[in-house]
Amino acid sequence: MGDPKSIVEMLLEAEKAGREASTKFQLDEGKAKYSRAPLSLLRKAVGILENLEEEAFDLIDEFVVSEHQYEYELAVAEEASRLNPAKSLLKQVGGYDYELSAKCTLDGKKCEPDIKDVVGELKGISFDTVDMLVEMKTEREEYEEEYEEEEEEEERVSYGEWWGRMLERADELLDKLSKAGETEGVSYETAIEVAKASDKLKGALETLCNSLSLRERGLTGVAVASCVLAGLARAVGGTATVGGTLRVFLNPKIKIEDRHIRAFKVASEALGRKMGFMIPYSKPGDELSASAVLNDLANFVHIVAEEVMRRKIEVGGERTIGRCTILSGSDDILVTLCEAWDKAVSLFSREYIEADADALHGTVRDKVAQIRLGNARGHASEIEKIDDEARVKYYDTDSDVRAVMKALFEKIANCDCKDVPEAGVLECTCSLKSKEDAIKIASVLSRATTMDIRIENLRGYEWEVKEEEEVIKEAIEREMEGAKRAIEALKQVLNT
Repeated sequence: MGDPKSIVEMLLEAEKAGREASTKFQLDEGKAKYSRAPLSLLRKAVGILENLEEEAFDLIDEFVVSEHQYEYELAVAEEASRLNPAKSLLKQVGGYDYELSAKCTLDGKKCEPDIKDVVGELKGISFDTVDMLVEMKTEREEYEEEYEEEEEEEERVSYGEWWGRMLERADELLDKLSKAGETEGVSYETAIEVAKASDKLKGALETLCNSLSLRERGLTGVAVASCVLAGLARAVGGTATVGGTLRVFLNPKIKIEDRHIRAFKVASEALGRKMGFMIPYSKPGDELSASAVLNDLANFVHIVAEEVMRRKIEVGGERTIGRCTILSGSDDILVTLCEAWDKAVSLFSREYIEADADALHGTVRDKVAQIRLGNARGHASEIEKIDDEARVKYYDTDSDVRAVMKALFEKIANCDCKDVPEAGVLECTCSLKSKEDAIKIASVLSRATTMDIRIENLRGYEWEVKEEEEVIKEAIEREMEGAKRAIEALKQVLNT
């Protein structure tokens, strides 16, 4: 169960952010420039390219002899890593269509209407490494078809034609996104505040959505309504930290659906209190301003917080922050650590192979954070907070990676570490008194992902093989640069 006081504080913090952002939006008279961002197009394009990536690996298994498969697979994985920034963005804000989109510096002080650079990362992905394999499969299918007996002749699309059409379709979707145009909207300052408030309200509503305690106390209607309204909060807007930039998305007007109206009514009946000012009295298809929607969501969260206190309900549940699942009542510093790690891996997403990027996930429960750092079995870290210290266990069977991580923990996060090679674990004790300490540990952990391949790339070709000590030394220097860059970026994002 979560600590009722901490849950209520989280709900009231989200309510305050929503209410203040609602007022600011209502009073804003700015006319900043934005890109339109129909992210549903991006989601479809990414889906097509992911499908082709899977096909590429299947082709390698089918047509390439085992001793040469690794080089083919690595080439495909490196090209697929270009999908990571877009996938990171979609994971943070979903595939909604937003009227206003801007790319800002991490501190939010400078913004511009630019969605085309997201498209630019994806344009031209063709997995041409397997072009010859596509031809081989096409030729084999044509050969087999010559000997097939068919009752009726029917037009067939060859494998090569299908492959080409899928690439063309992805390009078409990306072209539509890049040509969605520009428009004017509220000041960037207001847009950022509204988007961040939407993030907080979504997190609060997800916690209520996942609360078994509410359901056990006969308040299932409140939990179910919260699930629906978490989606509405995301439809208003949100932020995403990708590749060293802050992406801001916002819809000035939101179309209200029947499920949104019913959510307020069901929760109101369950609690015996009036909830919301505009949404409960709207009709499906009505459009409300972002200000009105935020105000109603803030009111919903506020009333639930009051009832949680009045009824002494221990609201056990969870919420999501990027790649992190946060169980209610978890230690605040560990929550910050996981959030910082999530934003750091978004910064470096282009450096990870896709299989590793897809596997990244963190869970914070009470005084323990568990973070999965890659696709390999057991590649993870566990951080236990004891008083003002973090007991870190970093699991990795690769001794070279552990050697580099040991140097990073000791030099960047000022930890005291011991390598236990027989167990494939690095054990460290680090200070964890402040947000700054959490950022340092998170930055180090963000460098662990795909580090084995980055080290391998430093070894050179067969005719210029480097000494092992030289490779590890160079790896430490490069990874330290990355960790330091993450620390500076996180200080801006997390306002330290």
